[in-house]
Amino acid sequence: KDHSFHFGDNMKLFIKISAIGLVVIILGVLAFLFTLDVNQYKPALIEAVSDKTGREFNIVGDIEISPSLTPAIILTGISLGNVPGSSDANMLEVGRIEARVSLIPLFSGAIHVNEFILHDTNINLEKDSTGNGNWIFEDASSTVDAEADSGDNSLPPITVEKIEIRNARFAYRDQAAETSSEFEIQ
Repeated sequence: KDHSFHFGDNMKLFIKISAIGLVVIILGVLAFLFTLDVNQYKPALIEAVSDKTGREFNIVGDIEISPSLTPAIILTGISLGNVPGSSDANMLEVGRIEARVSLIPLFSGAIHVNEFILHDTNINLEKDSTGNGNWIFEDASSTVDAEADSGDNSLPPITVEKIEIRNARFAYRDQAAETSSEFEIQ
């Protein structure tokens, strides 16, 4: 028998083992995504956005993850409150947000959003009688305890490849100038 080293045979074996390992990793990630209850993070997310903006933030629907090689994070019934004295209760209302992310960059601590889609969106921008815009947020989080600020709470790097807006209404009002305009995107 020939017991000599055959580079081609060993390379084929290496490729087969690597392919099996990759499939096992992908199946493990998909199993994790299928069993992960992301709604456990919903109250903390609502509180964090409310604290950071100084406005009431809400997510009416469940947070969902659609597992795939580019999983989607889906939120429904999102609203961000307006400043007192505004003509609309909410500055922002979104029927559904979908964010498709790449898995590989997550392993290095980066977030790459392939697609960010807003469905059924209402954006109400308004200046009050003194000229202050409702899009300027108070940093309500500056009143948080110093010990909470001592940790590194920064977000990892985020890149967004594509933003799509479907069925949106934009309204602008200027109370001092007594003007308003509105337009829609279908």
